[in-house]
Amino acid sequence: MNCTKCHYPQGFIAATNRMAAEGIGFKQAEFKKPLFPGGPVFFDFDMLPEPDGKSIACVACHDPHGRATKENPTALRAGGVSGLCGTCHQDKWQNILLEGTAGAVSSYEYPGSSYRFANPHNTAGKCVLCHMDTAEEALDAQGNRAVGGHTMRMRSLGTAEALGGYGLRSDNPALMRGGEAAGNILNLAPCRRCHGGAVETFNYRGLQEEIFGLWMELGNLLREQNSGYLPGYRPGDKCATCHRGGTLPFENDPKLILENAYSNYKLIGSDRSWGIHNPRYVRQLLLDSIASLKNFR
Repeated sequence: MNCTKCHYPQGFIAATNRMAAEGIGFKQAEFKKPLFPGGPVFFDFDMLPEPDGKSIACVACHDPHGRATKENPTALRAGGVSGLCGTCHQDKWQNILLEGTAGAVSSYEYPGSSYRFANPHNTAGKCVLCHMDTAEEALDAQGNRAVGGHTMRMRSLGTAEALGGYGLRSDNPALMRGGEAAGNILNLAPCRRCHGGAVETFNYRGLQEEIFGLWMELGNLLREQNSGYLPGYRPGDKCATCHRGGTLPFENDPKLILENAYSNYKLIGSDRSWGIHNPRYVRQLLLDSIASLKNFR
């Protein structure tokens, strides 16, 4: 019943309607009801999504009966852009890094180190600032918008055979991507507004390559301390109910030194922007995590 709020449009619409009616936040919008009048509260199974329910469409984000205002001209649910993105994504990897809240949410900030960096990417527009920019008008093979707008994409396949960038390859997770691939369509217009026309890839001034290299180094250090492998990661496991990510423990880590560094490793790897969302913050998390493992005994 928690999953339906984000992963099914019907549940999301019901949750945001409840937010507006009851003046509550997204986390407080729970699908529960008394088992009987005056009895204990339990899940409201009437709110389970239909097996063949509707997929995401305009009304998932835009309330057709909502009121358009100067602050919210397209009648977005949850009061506007910032509130809408902050429903499902508030505690997600991308938003945690964008706002610099790893220590308060799911990962680890090291005592004695400062993480208070100004982040020009964290604006009132949040994700919309870049992901919904419409300056790039390239179309895909079917004649649809390739990047930006309501696709939310920053990179599209274009004429290339594989997506570029860094991280695991989507077509073969056993292999790593090796930087940008010729023929990909990149949504660079929002980057160029601040950094100028010299921006040709998302790896501006080598940032992504640097962050990816530090992330790989952190992973190798973690494996060295754990017989060559990383603990099992089962996000669908029952462990994930209480322990975010369902991570199994390391072999010898009584002070959680490895676990704390691993939480940052997972956070940055899951985000996949390789520093773009909050460059200095991500770099500091990685450097501190690496330093903690080099002193590990």
